[in-house]
Amino acid sequence: MDAENEQIINNSMISNTQVDPTYDDTLLYVNPHTVSPYKFMDDAYYGEAGFGDGTYLSPHLREMFYNARRQISTYKNFVKPILNAMLDPVFADVVSRKVDTASLFSSFIEDTDNNGTNLDQALQETLCTVNRHGQAFIVMDNFRADDMPETMMAARQDRIYPYIMIKNALDVDSSILDKWGNIRSITFIDIKVSSNKKQIQTYRTWTSEYSQVVTKTRDSYTAYAPPIVHGLGVIPVIPVYKSVRRDKTKLCVSPPHYDISRIALAIYNKESEVRDLERSQSFSLLCIQSDRGGNISIGNKNVLYISNETTNMPTFISPNPSILIGLMINAEKMRDDMYKLAEQSGVTAVKSEASGVAEAYKFYGHETVLQKASALAKKVDYAIFDLFCLYTGETLDYEADFPTDFAPGNITIEVDTLDKYLKLALPPLANALALQKWTRLILSDQDPEDLEAAIEEIERIGEEKSTASIIEPTDMMGGDTGMQMVDIGMEGATGMLSTEPSTVTE
Repeated sequence: MDAENEQIINNSMISNTQVDPTYDDTLLYVNPHTVSPYKFMDDAYYGEAGFGDGTYLSPHLREMFYNARRQISTYKNFVKPILNAMLDPVFADVVSRKVDTASLFSSFIEDTDNNGTNLDQALQETLCTVNRHGQAFIVMDNFRADDMPETMMAARQDRIYPYIMIKNALDVDSSILDKWGNIRSITFIDIKVSSNKKQIQTYRTWTSEYSQVVTKTRDSYTAYAPPIVHGLGVIPVIPVYKSVRRDKTKLCVSPPHYDISRIALAIYNKESEVRDLERSQSFSLLCIQSDRGGNISIGNKNVLYISNETTNMPTFISPNPSILIGLMINAEKMRDDMYKLAEQSGVTAVKSEASGVAEAYKFYGHETVLQKASALAKKVDYAIFDLFCLYTGETLDYEADFPTDFAPGNITIEVDTLDKYLKLALPPLANALALQKWTRLILSDQDPEDLEAAIEEIERIGEEKSTASIIEPTDMMGGDTGMQMVDIGMEGATGMLSTEPSTVTE
């Protein structure tokens, strides 16, 4: 038998002893381009679906063991910490709120959804969705009129007052917008219900007057239940966007950090290939001349027999190590690119040696992102409060104090700096503001209510001193100095005079 025929027999023996896995392996592959970008962002953030089971790994055209590569692959989740860095510092401490403790809204702050989710947690979940998808929708609903208790005490005790639901872009089935891009009606995917032993998908439409559960046939809706009138005059849906919509004719926008997730997917693919080649290098195959027929299973303790007519010396064979090195270098470069992209989005993802100016510039970008997130959270907080009061008819004074200073740091250096600043001859309000910051740093571990009481006392004393420091423009003997008071036409006067000589006294 010539060598060519022997090789054919040997190859057929390999095929007979091991089933070709391409028949079912690569059919498991899920092309990420066919997945909704919102779902893809969720999968990358939570490490689920194709990132969890490896079906987002792209199979090679000649890959024989795709399923085996999926099983040994590990997804390193870079996306979650990057996106969390844009938000977590905003909610590092409990948001300070001032509201009548006897009000329903005070109870709502502790339980926003009938499931124990407090308002801080609800806002953080909303903004996390906004970071992933670019938008989120807060829907506020209330109990039916027949379910309403007779007293406020019963309402608080039984939790019978408005609650919120957080919806994302995947939940939106359709919407109608006016010419300015405002929502006139919106329909969300709702729960599945049983009817005649079948599961029916329901939807819920919201307008400025009512909400209604409907079913869907092709592109048309059919009423499943009578409409429920809320009579607010506005749609009880708060749309929350990370940035202003470029196209007002569309309700949903593209995920702002989609590119970061795509790079994370590329790294996932590269590192899976590295791991696959590492195993191939570790389990090299002995290749030796022999006249015995057939080959046995491949492994580091197995042998591949070749014809005696060949001139090859016995050797161990494995994939070219330069391929493995190239993949590792490429994966590292992708990680660097992803971190650079994250830094452009305002996240300092890694520490690096850089000048003080460069580091300050990077932090300025990060702080700006956090300040915008904090401002957005505050805006949403007040929108929820306004909508809640529409439902309940409560008239309340309400304040929510979200953080604005995200400077990193060495508290000792900050305290020393403030101490030197407070020793200067400061105007009363400047002195009060510095003293407030100094107090927050020193007493940060105290009871929040006691801390706020101390801050309020500092504010009160500062205002009293500021008012007392404004004196008539005369000299100590009562004579006219010739100086004139200048009205600058601004609210919240500081008590500082717009004159060259200083007339401020303690």
